Amino acid sequence: MKSMNSADEAPESMNVSPGDEALGGVATSAADAKRRRLVRGAVAFAPLVLTLRSGALAAASCTGARVVSLGLNGTGSDPQTPSRIAAGDVCVKNLNACPGTTTKVLTPPPGTPLNYQIADINKKCPAFANNTVAILSSQSAGSMGIH
Repeated sequence: MKSMNSADEAPESMNVSPGDEALGGVATSAADAKRRRLVRGAVAFAPLVLTLRSGALAAASCTGARVVSLGLNGTGSDPQTPSRIAAGDVCVKNLNACPGTTTKVLTPPPGTPLNYQIADINKKCPAFANNTVAILSSQSAGSMGIH
């Protein structure tokens, strides 16, 4: 149903009050200003939420390990396969295996104190003699903050 009115004969319902945004955004109502502040605040808050979320995901990630659970003998070496520990590898106590794998350990949250020893030239971790440890390469240990 078309109206035959010209633009000069617009009906009264088309009148615009000074507070409406129909004037090309020149004047805004208090409600619109409030809505814009709310949206700006939400947009500013979003990166913080995403950062916290990704940090939680990183905390639950896994790090590759040469051996997840290795019982060292009285000298701190691997009693079964001495070649599994190389000079420069890192022996770490109290790391948990990732669910469903035997080659990865759960990466502890940043700032968690770790009990570790760097394997010596003889491929041993004497400080952990008669203990169960995870053996990490220097690269894997570095990704956990061990240098």
